[in-house]
Amino acid sequence: MTKKGIQKYPDPYLLIGNIYQSMKNDTVAVKFLILAAQADPKNVELWKKIALMSQKMGDLQKTLLCYDKIIRLDPNDVQVAWERCTIFEELGDTEKAVAGYATILKTHPGHNNAAKELAKLYHMQGKPDLAIQVLEKFLETYLNFLSDTLLDLDIVNMLCELYMAKSDWTGCIRVVGVAEKKYGEELALDLVVKFGICQVHLGEPHEAERCFSRLQSSDMEEYSDLFITVAEAYENTNHPELALHYYQLLQQLPQYDTALVRAKEALCLSESGQIHSAIDKYLEVLQEDPHMTQAVLHLASLYKEINEDAKAIQVVNDHIATKGSPTGGMGTEDSDLLSQITYDSSSISILLQKGYLHFEAGEYEAFVSCCLPIALDPTIRTGQAKRNRKGDPELGPGKRRRKKTLQQRIAEKRKSAEKKPSLEYTLGVSEYFLFLARLGSSLDWVNRTEEAVDMLQDHLIYLNNLETYPLSIEQSVSLYWLLSRLSTKIEDYESSLFALRHIGKLQPENWVCWNEFTIVSSKLQPVQSHQNQHQRFLTRFSQTHPTSKPLLLALGHQSYSTGCLKIAIDKYLRIYSHNQYVPLPILLLCLGVGYLLLAMSRNSPDRNTCVLHGFSFMSEYFEKSYGTPEACYNLGRAYHQLSLYHLAIPLYEKVLQSDDDIKMEAAFNLAQIYYAHSSPHLARKVLMEHVII
Repeated sequence: MTKKGIQKYPDPYLLIGNIYQSMKNDTVAVKFLILAAQADPKNVELWKKIALMSQKMGDLQKTLLCYDKIIRLDPNDVQVAWERCTIFEELGDTEKAVAGYATILKTHPGHNNAAKELAKLYHMQGKPDLAIQVLEKFLETYLNFLSDTLLDLDIVNMLCELYMAKSDWTGCIRVVGVAEKKYGEELALDLVVKFGICQVHLGEPHEAERCFSRLQSSDMEEYSDLFITVAEAYENTNHPELALHYYQLLQQLPQYDTALVRAKEALCLSESGQIHSAIDKYLEVLQEDPHMTQAVLHLASLYKEINEDAKAIQVVNDHIATKGSPTGGMGTEDSDLLSQITYDSSSISILLQKGYLHFEAGEYEAFVSCCLPIALDPTIRTGQAKRNRKGDPELGPGKRRRKKTLQQRIAEKRKSAEKKPSLEYTLGVSEYFLFLARLGSSLDWVNRTEEAVDMLQDHLIYLNNLETYPLSIEQSVSLYWLLSRLSTKIEDYESSLFALRHIGKLQPENWVCWNEFTIVSSKLQPVQSHQNQHQRFLTRFSQTHPTSKPLLLALGHQSYSTGCLKIAIDKYLRIYSHNQYVPLPILLLCLGVGYLLLAMSRNSPDRNTCVLHGFSFMSEYFEKSYGTPEACYNLGRAYHQLSLYHLAIPLYEKVLQSDDDIKMEAAFNLAQIYYAHSSPHLARKVLMEHVII
């Protein structure tokens, strides 16, 4: 019977599909209609019917397949191409949507909706220049071929917004000019206002006021957002007196007669030089809304400007009390500040403002009380347990917990850096750097240097583990120098070396850094593991910076300290070969002493050659130092070491004729020579004249 039905009807699948559709069973109907379409693949209307039914059922993938079939059959069907692009957008496939809209514009360059949607997608993708290019091309097409029709003002508005976002004011004026030629006096008010705002930014406020006259004569309640836009434009271009006029007009509307608008008015008064009027207005604002943080900050700065510091601090204290955040704890050392502070931007701004007022007044204890809790933000702080900095009796002499603690803190900072951005983003980079520098210095000034070292090290480790390092090289180096200086002051040499390593990584050619590294590393207890650790670090780092002369010099010094004379001499010679004509007395001295020490080693293959090289460098050192008392002593000591007394004595006597602090050592050495040559009376004379006990 089915076979007879199929023979009777030429397209039975279409018939069955229509029957199921009439029975409102679209799922089965679509299956039979697809079979019918496959039997008649060029039936565009049938494919459209299947696409529409599939879209209603929410089967967007099947809808796209149908639209692909239709476009292959009829590439000029703009409506299908449009629907296909909207489905791509709905599925989140913006790349295919962009390609689809671009294809529509190739075949139909005057399709305004496609131009708008493509521009929106480019803007969403962070490609404003491509969005401008699309809209400009549409505008060009309109002027050349569609000028007898109305211009889509949405296109003009979008193009103006894009130009204004990139501060291209002349481009925006040109686009509005095109629309003005078409619409004349009937041009939309928002475009007229945009034209005026561009004139403001181009330094033509009088021309802008001519544009804004139409706005002032319009219904203020209907166009209140445009009044705000104009006021903000004047405010951002340093025309506070004109911005003040529009803010005062807005306050005629009940919905804008608020503390926020009055705060804007007060800011314009202060920027136009009316300080006392601005103070009165801010006091009025805070009576209405005592929780407005920015008003408090501006009022405190105005009091500071007229030298009323006490009132400035009082305003901030009153605001802290009304917020109910860190109130009683600010003046109490024993209270747990961290448990009282809510870390939002307004609380931090208030505490910073109060702290900076104390800092500028020289009240560093009060500054620390306000700002240290901010630095101990839980997203940065990993624990403030007291550390044993000078050794622990339970660990034995020379043993320390610092190294392990530092490694643990680095690991913990790496985890905390992955969680969320914190203080550096709340304050801004410049403010964050200033905050850390002032707080670290202030803690040192109030004899809390250990806390300063902990705080700086915590923050610097935290920043090192962020994906994007926020501070500049100069800012980072300044903070690391501060950490190094404070750490050395409390004899925490591991932390000082931590800072110096990072300075060296940022500035490999910094002579002061590597000299300080050598000095600090020499102050550590002479444990072989420490020396090897520093030497390994310098060796690894010199492989990535083979031309850094300060680094090679530091590596040579470190090799000296571990007894590796040949390695030290090799490093010094590498520097010397690059600086034959540059006077480096310290380098020449190190080479001379190195060769002389090598000559006295039992493993030296040719002692005479080592002595010859040593005195060659010592003589050059003496010449480059211009025969200073220190150079005389060093050369004399070298002669003394090799028992060349007839050469050492004149040099020691030259030192004794100077006022240099080293002459006591020279007198003692000279006396030892006299004693060795059976001249005790000369030795006693030298000691009596130059050695004071």
